[in-house]
Amino acid sequence: MDPLLEEEDQVFTKSIYGHRQIAVGEVVVATHPFIPSKIIIKQVKESAGDSVFVEGVNTKCSTDSRSFGWIPNDRVLGVVTAIV
Repeated sequence: MDPLLEEEDQVFTKSIYGHRQIAVGEVVVATHPFIPSKIIIKQVKESAGDSVFVEGVNTKCSTDSRSFGWIPNDRVLGVVTAIV
C-alpha cells in the first residue's frame, strides 16, 4: 500500500482537545509517546475513552501503536482535515 503522505505534503488540522471523542478512522497528528519532540501522523484504529490505538496506513513500514502502545488523548494535537 502506498503511504498516505509524501514527504513534501502539508496537512491542515483541527484541534479537538477536550471538545469531543476521537473517532476510529480519523487521521491524527500526535506527539510520539516516548519521544515528545517527534510528531507522528497516524490513523486511529481503536478508541478507548482516554487513549487511542493508531496505525500507519502503510503497515509494513510504519512504527505505530503495535510497537509503542496506546497514545493518551492529551498527546493528540489535532485531526487531519486536509492534505495539500
